[in-house]
Amino acid sequence: EQNTVAAAFQSVYTPPHYIRGEYRVLRAPGDLRVIDGRIEGVRDETGKVVRLRGTSVDVTESRRAEQLRELELAVARCLAGVEEAEPAISAALATVCERENWEIGGFWRADEKIGELCLEHWWAQPRFAEAAQPIIEDGRRNRFGSGVGLIGHAWRTGAAMWIPDLAKEERVSRAPLLKAAGLRSAALMPVTDGSRVVGVLVFAGTTVREPDQAFLRAFPVLGSLVGQFVQRRQTEQQRRALQTQLYQSQK
Repeated sequence: EQNTVAAAFQSVYTPPHYIRGEYRVLRAPGDLRVIDGRIEGVRDETGKVVRLRGTSVDVTESRRAEQLRELELAVARCLAGVEEAEPAISAALATVCERENWEIGGFWRADEKIGELCLEHWWAQPRFAEAAQPIIEDGRRNRFGSGVGLIGHAWRTGAAMWIPDLAKEERVSRAPLLKAAGLRSAALMPVTDGSRVVGVLVFAGTTVREPDQAFLRAFPVLGSLVGQFVQRRQTEQQRRALQTQLYQSQK
């Protein structure tokens, strides 16, 4: 954004002789910083700008925090007031993928009766839809036990995971399939209902991505939002089942 910054410096030579704005600086490979800059033209007695003064403040962390707060609110809105799981969770997955630039996201539900995780909901970017089909079909056919693969590991430990490069991760259980689709990195967050892990959210992308610490800190909130929705839905299903039983018993 060198041209933008140069234009900002030039603009202070004309009224109102002040400008404020944000611009980005690539400090190092993969380290893009957001800078809040302010420039003021200092004038002499004739009104001519004779020098410039200003400040530059790195606001990367605060802007990222704002983005993630907006993401949490957006996910909460996806899950609010919706009874059916498919549109609600799929919308939440789409929100995270679109805002955080992941190609595909999925929700693996824990079936405690059989001790396995099953792929229940998913969403993929339109540009990745064709490549996603083999992954989705494989996920619908196969399940993961506790501790099996990355997904099973996240379920067993209840710990969030960030895999910068899937090609270098030994715990990947479907490496050839993921490689064929061009997926390189992944983030996994346990879904909790307050007392237990009821599933795992998985997001994957086509580039090697170093851990985003701010996003990792948001995992517990995002996982809890989905977990609370799942719990509410299960409670409602149980209530309806009891009502049906009572109705049948009174016939």
